[in-house]
Amino acid sequence: FNNIGYKGMIALSEGLKINTTLQLITLDYNNIGDEGMIALSQGIMLNNGLHEISLIYNNIGEEGMKILGKALEINNTIVDIDLSCNLFESKGCIYLADVLRNNKSIEIMNLSNNRIGSEGCCILSEGLKVNSTLIKLCLGHNYIGWDMTDAFIDFVVSDRSEERRVGKECL
Repeated sequence: FNNIGYKGMIALSEGLKINTTLQLITLDYNNIGDEGMIALSQGIMLNNGLHEISLIYNNIGEEGMKILGKALEINNTIVDIDLSCNLFESKGCIYLADVLRNNKSIEIMNLSNNRIGSEGCCILSEGLKVNSTLIKLCLGHNYIGWDMTDAFIDFVVSDRSEERRVGKECL
């Protein structure tokens, strides 16, 4: 467990703005929070080399997701993002649905353990209707009702190619 926080994210963001060789960054358990996510998102937005980013357990809430969502809509190199175990709940899904609508590079997204519930699942499905790049979405441990789970799986399976995977192991 680290505590990089806001000041560390400012420094890291500045580095991401100019670094084009870094392809993977793992920032798990760093207590980034919304304020730190706002700082880091500036670097993510302007970086054109990063392919994978992991932000597990960072206390990222709705405000952090709002600015990260904007950065991910612009970034066209990230293919894998792990946002599991944060605090954004269903309201954060509003910004992720926009990412799913507008980002053309993300193939894997892990949103497990964020308490998005059935409401968040519905919001995400709106973004998935027009998304053509996502092939794996993990939604485990999000308090999604079984009725919504089955409907969501039916939607993804019936409306997408066989490559797409939202299986019960991810719910």
